[in-house]
Amino acid sequence: MKFEINSKEEWQEFVELLEFTSKYINDLTIKAGENLSVKQMDEPQVCYIEWTFTPTHIEANDETFTVNLPMFIKFVRHLSYPLEVVLGEGKLILRNPNTEATLSLVDSNYYHKDTPETKITATVRIPAKLFISTLRFCEEINDEVRLIAKQGEFSIKAVSGDLTKTYKEHFVCDMEGEAQAIYSLDYLTKLKLKGMLTLKFATDNPLHIESNNVKMIVAPRIYNEGDVKETYGD
Repeated sequence: MKFEINSKEEWQEFVELLEFTSKYINDLTIKAGENLSVKQMDEPQVCYIEWTFTPTHIEANDETFTVNLPMFIKFVRHLSYPLEVVLGEGKLILRNPNTEATLSLVDSNYYHKDTPETKITATVRIPAKLFISTLRFCEEINDEVRLIAKQGEFSIKAVSGDLTKTYKEHFVCDMEGEAQAIYSLDYLTKLKLKGMLTLKFATDNPLHIESNNVKMIVAPRIYNEGDVKETYGD
């Protein structure tokens, strides 16, 4: 397996994808085929991340390899571009015209997971900057947030607090039924996405967050007789 990243724009996109993923995953498994792809659940089984990246050039046959993500980011940042990455025996070889570095692979039994199937009754389109800034404001009140979609409106509410943000109906794209669920702000406030976000969810079901070639799914918090758990349901 070998791939090349030759432009500044491609290199920046790759670094941004890796840094976004590093907020949730420490050892990252990448599949190399027609492109580079990630389909991975975090260790606590609360957050699922999926993305694809197309480098300048790639030669691969559906190989997978696992790297320590913080270290991989350091190597990619240090070597910059143009960058060539080659899969060796138990290692990755990264090189630019002046430098070559070797990164040991991580032993992993991980396999690519398909996107979890969950119920969706509401779809919302909202600017990433607006969504994330509101979540961070809510974080000052509590560590969880309630998302509500009903009657053509989308609300973000700090649970156990008085803060409520309600947006007009042009942020609600599709409604098959009312939806509300509670999610951990520890996961949502780490988002590093730009542009417009598509949010999809249903009552007490996982939240799908989509932006360009990135998809993230976060399990809801479910309260039952005083107990709380974050789960993907049945």
